[in-house]
Amino acid sequence: HANNARAALGRIETLVGETTQTPMQSTIAEAVDLVLFINKTATGRRVEDVIRVSGFDGTDYVCESLNS
Repeated sequence: HANNARAALGRIETLVGETTQTPMQSTIAEAVDLVLFINKTATGRRVEDVIRVSGFDGTDYVCESLNS
């Protein structure tokens, strides 16, 4: 669980970090193409945020917002 699409990448890092000490950001960026953040509302669920992950530049994920 995360509070937005970008935070989901950090959450994945945390989960992977539970199994290895090796930094895996480049591997995560290679494996993940899109991240959708779905929020629960009073009327159901709604896609709030969509990002395309195109890589990792050594310090941060390279992402593009696909929100309209």
